[in-house]
Order: sequence, then structure tokens, then C-alpha cells
Amino acid sequence: MISFSSNQRISPAQAIDSSSQASPVQAMDSPYSRKCLELGKLVFSSGLLQTSWSKIQTHGNQVSGLEFKTYQEGIYTIVVFVAPSFPPLDSAASTLLFGRTDHYPFPFLCSEKNSSFCLHTPAYNLFVSANKYKLTELRAELLGLLESEKHVIITGAALGGSVASLFTLWLLGTIEPSFKRPFCITFGSPLLGDASLQQILDNSLWNSCFLHVADAAQTPVNTDFQPFGTFFICVGSQCICIDDPKTVMELLGSDNADALVWRDYGEVLGRLVQPVVVDSRLVL
Repeated sequence: MISFSSNQRISPAQAIDSSSQASPVQAMDSPYSRKCLELGKLVFSSGLLQTSWSKIQTHGNQVSGLEFKTYQEGIYTIVVFVAPSFPPLDSAASTLLFGRTDHYPFPFLCSEKNSSFCLHTPAYNLFVSANKYKLTELRAELLGLLESEKHVIITGAALGGSVASLFTLWLLGTIEPSFKRPFCITFGSPLLGDASLQQILDNSLWNSCFLHVADAAQTPVNTDFQPFGTFFICVGSQCICIDDPKTVMELLGSDNADALVWRDYGEVLGRLVQPVVVDSRLVL
């Protein structure tokens, strides 16, 4: 009998080994597992991860401030956010946002039940210091595409991925229910918000708009921040697609000082064979 619990730390390799021993019925018993597996297979087989990374790689991270560029790739409109690296000492800093006030870019996330939440300070500062006119112009352009049922991908790596997530949240706050939703893909980005933000998004349709690609040993994790969305966690030649926050925290994290360094996800993706689904409620 093997189960995953919050007080038992498991390695990504153990998680993959355990899931591969499950029967198809066991592995697919949970609707959460089915959803993750389908998403993992789709993004893996479609080449969308590789395409997104190739656009990011043309920029690297050698920039002095936030930059973004739009590409047309087949049926996809891909928006790439690029940001400079940040000092390790800043990686744990957080900024508190509270109340439904227009002074903050995300008043629509607050309610009587959840009146405040914290965001990763380096990412938040980059986002709010960006050229608001250009971001507003980009948002209007993407809203037009989403209204027309076009596919919009918003992506970035490391801190650029965190800003891509913030922009996606900002965009989601303005789209009509009938519009197609954007899809955000990040690569090796630090966790963005605290437990309050996770709770706000946990039962929202918006949660499914985020896919975070992460190298299990190279993704910076701080327990003051909590994951949201789905995680595509890579280890060796395999990967785990999972959306259970507790298990994500179990699988990620590194004491390696290089965890904040730019990672070549082209090389990581090139090693992959197929996605494997793991759910924290899976019992073998």
C-alpha cells in the first residue's frame, strides 16, 4: 500500500515509478488524474511546449527590463515575456495586495472571503513598472482574438514566466464568459503567490489556464508561496503532469544554489519520452 501524504517527502523518480505500476483503471480513477493526463499528452504531442520554448530562447534573459513580443505560429498567437534575472536575496520577498481597489491591477481577485493575497515581489514590481499603455494595447489586441475564438498562448521562462502569469490573470479579469480563454505556459518560474491566491484560484476555471513546466531539481521553491494551475514536472526522460498543490510542493525544490539560474528547457524537453500522471489521492 503506497500513498502520498503531506508529511512524507517523495522524489519525482519515486512518484513516476509508483504511477507506472498502477493499472489503467487505478491510474485513471480520479477525474483530476484524467484531466492532467489528457492535458499532459496534448501539450507533449502537439509540440506546443517546444514551440513556446523556441520563441523564448530567441530572447534569452540578457535584458535590462521587462520585454514582450508577439509571434504568429500556425493557429497560435504566442506572446513571449522576457525578464532579467533577479538576485537570490530577493527570491523570498512578497508584496501584499488587499481590497477591491483600482490602485492594484487585480481587484477582481479579492472578495469578502479572500480580501488579500501576496505576490512574488520581483515579478509584481516588474509587471506594475512596465509600460502600462503597451500592456493595455496588448490586452485589447488579445481580447479581440479571444472573442473570435483564436488560440492565444502567453509564455515566459524564469521571472519572465511569472510576469506572463500575472499578465494572464490581468487578461482573464476582463474577458467575457463566452470568449475563449488564453493559455499560459511557464518554464522554470518561481512560485508566484501565497496560500490565499491559491485558494482564490483553486475552484476557478482560470486555474486550468496555467501550465508550469519545471525541472524537478532546478525549480526554486519557497514555502511562503504556493502553486496553482497544472505542473508538468520533468525528471530524467519522463515527466509528471499534476495539479494537486501538496504533491507539487513534495516533488519540487532544490538546495542547489544554481536553482535561480536560467535553465535550457530545450534540452530538458528533448529528453522526454511520455507524460505520466500522478495524483496525491492515488493509492496502489
